[in-house]
Amino acid sequence: MKVIEKYKQKKERREIFLYEKYKNYTIEQLTPILYDNDPL
Repeated sequence: MKVIEKYKQKKERREIFLYEKYKNYTIEQLTPILYDNDPL
């Protein structure tokens, strides 16, 4: 059970980090990342 909690915390931190990193981008700028087409 502890391992799962640890993993969840790690995952949440990563999501927060990604959010902080990408929150200033517009959806148009992010779409290529999401779909793995062209780089920005």
